Amino acid sequence: LCTVMDASSAGLVLAGPEQGKVGETVIVYIDQMGRIEGQIVRQVEGGFALKFRGPPSRVIEALARLIEQRRSAN
Repeated sequence: LCTVMDASSAGLVLAGPEQGKVGETVIVYIDQMGRIEGQIVRQVEGGFALKFRGPPSRVIEALARLIEQRRSAN
């Protein structure tokens, strides 16, 4: 189980029990966002940074859902 720590149009920073290796392709499933595919670009304390892969429209749609979810929670 991972937690989204930061998000941008280029990728996500995730915290969780797995770190993976830089360069590794990963697929994560995020509540309210769905399936996200990316490549690990760096490790951070307790997690990793993921650069999005896939169609830009899919990424924008997923980020819009995440932003709306965060706004609704506040």
